[in-house]
Amino acid sequence: MEGKFSDGLEVLPLTLTYCIWFGMTTAVQIYLLCAEKARLASYTLAAGLVANVVLNLILLPKFGLIGAVTATTAANLIALTLSGLFAHLLGFRFHPGTLIILASPLLLQAGVWISGGALVAIGILAVSTRWVFSGEEKVQLMENGRAYWSKWRRSSQ
Repeated sequence: MEGKFSDGLEVLPLTLTYCIWFGMTTAVQIYLLCAEKARLASYTLAAGLVANVVLNLILLPKFGLIGAVTATTAANLIALTLSGLFAHLLGFRFHPGTLIILASPLLLQAGVWISGGALVAIGILAVSTRWVFSGEEKVQLMENGRAYWSKWRRSSQ
């Protein structure tokens, strides 16, 4: 491929980060839509769009592809933060572990081994403490996991 994709590999961790944050933003916006506050959900996307355009105007000419990806990452973080803020103001209660999960995509910048180790550490925290999931959430996850497991076993026989 004559090195055509080396620039893409360089920005891949940051690209994955903003893609994950976009998905998280969408999940939080479902709360806003269920609360019949679609206007607030639209505002978060508009703020992210404006931030993306402005940051691209600043960063793209000087830094090229990495500038564009950085601008998009920052814009998605702005949209996620605003969505979370609006949801919180409407009564959504964030578990402290939510911040761990929301920040975890940043670990992708540290490389495969560090981000993989951090994923294992978060998994251990999720199972052994209440930092990531509350006791009630753990029970619910186990019940749902058992139901899916038995459904999968029945379908594979």
